[in-house]
Amino acid sequence: GAGIVQRTASNLPQAPRYVLLAPNGRILAYLQPGANVDLEPWISKSAGVYGVRSFRDDLKADLLVVNTLSPVRLAQ
Repeated sequence: GAGIVQRTASNLPQAPRYVLLAPNGRILAYLQPGANVDLEPWISKSAGVYGVRSFRDDLKADLLVVNTLSPVRLAQ
């Protein structure tokens, strides 16, 4: 997927700490860093995110375990 990486507002222990947003603010997927992936440098940046996607019932949204990221330019 591609979007803007942000931290989530949730304080729940099991909740993902990152989210991928569309330019309009809509949640595209929650993000979980994979092995050797640091999402902190990507906060507020547009990124192409690659990894394994699955649906999480508790989140009512997709969760993407991130393997790699790359800079992208998003269409407004």
